[in-house]
Amino acid sequence: MKTKFILIIPLLMALLQWSCGEEAEEMPDWNITLTPVNEAYSGEYATVEVNVSKAVDIHLSVDGSVMKSTSDGSLVYDVSALPVGSHTVKVAVADGYGVYEKSFSCKIVAKHNDGTNNDKPNNNPEMMYDYVDLGLPSGTLWATCNVGAKNPWNYGGCYAWGEVTTKDEYSKETYRFKGSPSVLDAAHDAATVNMGSNWRMPTKAECDELSENCEWEWTDDYNGKGVAGYIVKSRISSNSIFLPAAGSRDGSDLYGAGSDGNYWSSSANSFVNTWELYFSSDRRGVRDLYHVYGQSVRAVRCR
Repeated sequence: MKTKFILIIPLLMALLQWSCGEEAEEMPDWNITLTPVNEAYSGEYATVEVNVSKAVDIHLSVDGSVMKSTSDGSLVYDVSALPVGSHTVKVAVADGYGVYEKSFSCKIVAKHNDGTNNDKPNNNPEMMYDYVDLGLPSGTLWATCNVGAKNPWNYGGCYAWGEVTTKDEYSKETYRFKGSPSVLDAAHDAATVNMGSNWRMPTKAECDELSENCEWEWTDDYNGKGVAGYIVKSRISSNSIFLPAAGSRDGSDLYGAGSDGNYWSSSANSFVNTWELYFSSDRRGVRDLYHVYGQSVRAVRCR
């Protein structure tokens, strides 16, 4: 049975970062509930729930970017959807008289099929992964989750092109892949290495096919999980996949989470640029990008 740890935020102003232009009334009672993870997920927390005793504005930010806001005194956010790595989560409550803030750290660790946090898959890495047939002309089957994710709304890991593990810093200085293939081989394909030999990263042509042969519907709250992205629907069946707007990493910072999606293909355009599937709420397409950035990977396989 899942238990909950309740973290009651002290009302002592000495423990809160507080700003106010005039003398404030007493802040209403509020608390943060951190739901622990279960056996299917490895990390510190699965969800963050904030409740205030009256209707006030609540803002939750991750690594300096606002991820979700409400004005009714209640907010729930799925922390496990964040990319693998360490993050700073800040909750700010504003009642018209003051702004009250609480910050805490959260570490997301990808859990592999053998129940460990190893960087390598186990002997049967394909047993947990599922795919969807979108009726595409090529017959390509798309995975239901990002590489490193446990469900469709999780962001999964961020990978530089040609690298197969995540890291803390994404830059020219930390880029480890040496080579200039037109298409990645299996040893440097993040999908193949992390999910098994039946899986691989999509080519540029397959990214174009997905963009042009499906219906794309933007959502700010996929299945009530508070995660934004596109529901990509087949034109010949009821099948669909969800691509979360997971953003990308430049250096140690996460940019565009909740507003932009950046998914590597396996195809290079030049010695330093690689084709990616990108999107925001008002556009999408395939373009080339500097290959050192940390981005999402969605695997494909053949029939």
